[in-house]
Amino acid sequence: MYGSRNVTCCPIRDLEQIWNDHESRAPRRSSGCPAPTRGNVCGGVGAILRSGRPREPFADLQSRCRRDTIPIGLVAIDEREIMGTVAIDRDPTTQLEPSIVGLLVRPGRRGEGIATGLLRAAAGLAKTIGYPRIHTSTALPYMRDALLSQGWRQTGEVKYLNGECGQVFELEF
Repeated sequence: MYGSRNVTCCPIRDLEQIWNDHESRAPRRSSGCPAPTRGNVCGGVGAILRSGRPREPFADLQSRCRRDTIPIGLVAIDEREIMGTVAIDRDPTTQLEPSIVGLLVRPGRRGEGIATGLLRAAAGLAKTIGYPRIHTSTALPYMRDALLSQGWRQTGEVKYLNGECGQVFELEF
């Protein structure tokens, strides 16, 4: 697990075990959240994926359930809520590998540092696996500013399939 502030990030593959461990040590929350199942995990991440773009959440999760080879999916969790997701994979637009892709935060949790926590966790995991650098791209000015403030450097530009133009960034370890 990787942490940043109050954000705990873990590989999607480990999420169910983490929740099971938590359930065995802690009393059930008053919210009455159901016990974790693969369906709950897929549903939670699926809700986040649907908030960002149309996708098949179960297939997306299955492809990212790895720990040491890409694609690797990470989720940000807070007690029993999935707050966001990100992956380390080949960027389908830039073809750079490894890249941080699919960074999504639940709409009601934006502005809490979750995206920053996910970026740091993904970069830290890429470094741990042995990659000398990692890439990402964005068309969002506030994400550009966040990346630059965390030591990323702009290395180019990209035109997305929807016609938007963005910047490509690299972080060397």
